[in-house]
Order: sequence, then C-alpha cells, then structure tokens
Amino acid sequence: FACGKSGGVGTWLRLMGIRSNTNVFRFQNISYKQKPLLQYNEQWIGHPLAIAYFRSRGLSIDSILKFKLGYDGWRFTIPSWVGEKLMSVKLRKNPANTTDSKPKYLNMKGSRNHLFNEDALSNADSVLICEGELDCILLAQCGFVAVSPVGGCRGFRHDWVTKFANKKVYLFYDQDQAGQDAQEQLYRLFASV
Repeated sequence: FACGKSGGVGTWLRLMGIRSNTNVFRFQNISYKQKPLLQYNEQWIGHPLAIAYFRSRGLSIDSILKFKLGYDGWRFTIPSWVGEKLMSVKLRKNPANTTDSKPKYLNMKGSRNHLFNEDALSNADSVLICEGELDCILLAQCGFVAVSPVGGCRGFRHDWVTKFANKKVYLFYDQDQAGQDAQEQLYRLFASV
C-alpha cells in the first residue's frame, strides 16, 4: 500500500474496517487427478470444493454464484463475461493438489484479454482497477466498482483508457515489484490522456 503496509485487498479491507460479509472456511488438503479441459462447463459452478476454497479467500456464496466460480475436477475456474458472452476462463491451481506442477494460473485455450467485471463500468462514477479477478470480486462484494485486466498485472491495453472517460480511477495493484511497476506504467498511461 502507499502507506507502507504490506498485504493484499483482504488486508486493506480489514485495515479500513470494511467487512466482506462472509465467514472464512478452512480448505481441506485433498489431492485430485487431472482431467482434460475441453470446454467450459456451467456444471462446474458452485462445486463444493470451489465454495470451500473461494470462501477461504473471503468471498461470499452470493459472490461465488454471481461470478460463476467453480471447479473442473483439477483446477478452480474463474470465468469472465461481457454481457452474456463468455470471454475467458482462468484456471487457478488447487493448493491441495501437490501433483500439479504447472503455473498457479492458466487460461483456457481461446480466452481473450479483456477487463474482468467490465459490465460494472456502465453506471460507475469511480472505479478501482486491481490486479486480479479474486481481488476484483472481493472489492465488488464490499460495494466498490472494480475491474481487473484478465491478462495479469501487465495486461491493461492502451485502448481501454477510453472505457474510463469521466470516471475517477483508483489503481489498486499488489505491492510486489511486478504489481508496482505495472501500476506506475498504468498511472503514466492515464496521466497522458
């Protein structure tokens, strides 16, 4: 944080005295076998393991279902929509699966870089741009208008600046070096228009 504190969105919300209206559940340590991902399946939404994991990250059941978070039997699924159109599905490594040696986050083939929760911009006067989908959902759950580039901290495209015309923009990136570098780059981009 600019105040010199470390931590993510959850830490900031706690420091500000904002409650996310959820109980935190402990995620059970269980291992799973990989199953191939052929296409997004709405039956993954609300899977009991997804509910347990995402609740442990501070999300309410309402937010889990609203954002259609799920589990495909191998990884947690974070789909992203613009209107009714599915734009991408991010796959988050199951922390309990010690046999998954791939990166923590993967995108399903055919996923496109865009703004997660972009539909929230339409009626917003101010917006937080944050680094990840789960941070974005947590902020939205607490009443903030938030978006996040699906392509990661450096995934913000120059042509997206127009989507924020006449809005007050707050940058809310992680405090690691990659997050701070991306936030500085994004600040310069917004300052140049």
